[in-house]
Amino acid sequence: MKQTITLFASLVFLTLHTSDQHLETQKINETLYNKNIEGLFIPEQFVKDVFQPHDINLNLNNNNNATIITSISNKIEITVTTIQTWISQKKDDSFELLHALINYVSNHKFFLGCCTLSAIYTYLFIYTLKTKYFLHNKTCWHNWKKELSFEQLCTLPAADISYTLLHHVQSRYMNHQNPTDHVTPLAQFMNAIEAEMKKLTQYIFIGKWLTRLKLSIVLPINQSSILVSQQKLQRLHFIKHLFVESIASQNTAVVT
Repeated sequence: MKQTITLFASLVFLTLHTSDQHLETQKINETLYNKNIEGLFIPEQFVKDVFQPHDINLNLNNNNNATIITSISNKIEITVTTIQTWISQKKDDSFELLHALINYVSNHKFFLGCCTLSAIYTYLFIYTLKTKYFLHNKTCWHNWKKELSFEQLCTLPAADISYTLLHHVQSRYMNHQNPTDHVTPLAQFMNAIEAEMKKLTQYIFIGKWLTRLKLSIVLPINQSSILVSQQKLQRLHFIKHLFVESIASQNTAVVT
């Protein structure tokens, strides 16, 4: 590696400072073309591209190094000026676009405000309406054993209600390709319970804010639906507790 660096440094020195440029360059090229430096062969085309670049119109046979430096400086200056001009133009275009946008918003404030309020109202209306149907969906777990009140559900024997719950879980999420797979239905049940609890919690939070802002007058939501959501969320917590306790007791029985 040291030999490579030394050789390249010698090449640059001889190229820029010797009086007989052509002769010295030929000697250096012969050294580079014919010698392997620590197993690294430097091809002829590489030397030509590096020390005689085609994109810079310089006369390397000219002994006046100042002329070479001046030519490079001029090309760099032209490039920098071009980049600065391009950046200035883009900056001006950005300011013009921003100014036009501000003017448009300023001149159409009423129209844009109405569109924004309409979009918000439409979203809230669809959201509350979908959640209302969700609360009455008989296939959801928050409506499991709907014929029983929460107090009646809590008075049932834990062993019986847990057995019924596990039976319903296995029946609903049974893996038809592998009927002996009892783990997948349990995981799917937990995912469904968590999703329903998250949706109910979000609905209760949004519903409280809407009623506080008196927006429940123009939306299909009221205090009664919020109360029903809270009761269903409580039922889901109880069902989840039954499920976890049942699985834990079965694992304990298997271990013992």
